[in-house]
Amino acid sequence: MTIISGRVADFDQSEATRLDGWSRREAIALWSNPASVTEIDLFVADLGQALVTSCFIPIAVGSGTLFLDQTYHDAHNYHTLAPSFADGRYTLEYDDAIPVVPGTTILIGGTPENNWYHWLMNWLPRLFMVQEQHPELFSRPDVRFAFHTNAEAGNKRAMIDLFGIDPDRLIFFDPAVTTRFERLLVPRFINQNYYCGAAIRRMRDWFRAKVPGLAAAVAGPAHGMWISREQIPHPCRRTANIADLQPVFQKHHIKSVVLENLAFQDQAASFAAADLVIGVHGAGFANLIFCRDDAKMLFFDNGRNDYFKLTGMHTYLADVLGIPWTLSIVDEVDVEGTDYSQFYHLHAKDVVVPPEVLDTLIQNSRA
Repeated sequence: MTIISGRVADFDQSEATRLDGWSRREAIALWSNPASVTEIDLFVADLGQALVTSCFIPIAVGSGTLFLDQTYHDAHNYHTLAPSFADGRYTLEYDDAIPVVPGTTILIGGTPENNWYHWLMNWLPRLFMVQEQHPELFSRPDVRFAFHTNAEAGNKRAMIDLFGIDPDRLIFFDPAVTTRFERLLVPRFINQNYYCGAAIRRMRDWFRAKVPGLAAAVAGPAHGMWISREQIPHPCRRTANIADLQPVFQKHHIKSVVLENLAFQDQAASFAAADLVIGVHGAGFANLIFCRDDAKMLFFDNGRNDYFKLTGMHTYLADVLGIPWTLSIVDEVDVEGTDYSQFYHLHAKDVVVPPEVLDTLIQNSRA
């Protein structure tokens, strides 16, 4: 085993070398407080020889610098991190027998918690950034791209394949095991509490051009959709009275869509064809990025999330995309046997959506 230690730094306050000296200045805003706007440089850093550890935290071996801002803000609150931290420094013990990944690798990463929202809003944008800033890297056979193992198949892999990278140049690994790279390029990670509105809109336009059938769905006949969570086997913001809503769905021709059952292209097409997206707080709303220009959103959430501004992750995303929205605060229900002393379960309480409220909101949205 080997122990490495050094200082913790942010990309902007470090010796991280910007690839080819290129960067783009962009405005970002807190989704919990959109009036709080700042600017950052988006760039790809060349760290040289590097380690990647928990939650895809990169460490430049030459300087010993760890870049803690290149993963989730306050990641230690949600994930177990291999490095220990104290007084602006870190210490990491790792197996020095692990082989070095040769050549040049671009670190994209992925969501350790396997969350669709964070994949689409936080990790995949790194790949999009590389394409915008350094498109030549996509045609270089000596450059590889590294992702979480949970992106090796399924809908995440389908999105990766849109970029046209030769499968032989894709690397999938679990950062729970520290991995060494001969040369690591790192696209800047944007703090998950912020949105870069301009970049999100550019991604939307790119998807419309790249996803087969998406442009046609955007221009085609529209329908309303309900993002179903009722198939989840445990309390997770399901709608406890979903049976009471069925007559409202039938009256207004609202389709109930189980996103987990759909291939990525079908998910995207469902949102592109929807003039009205309805649902309860959840990762599925990240798919607003695929919506047509005249779409609207009806959004249900609990009072706690509204108080702590967690509703903003969906309502401000709608603002960024030019989607008018209505937020309705609804009551929660307890499920026997659930430990609500844990924040995860408290945050995920099932809800009750009054059918008369839903009916009125739909009518108003289509008036």
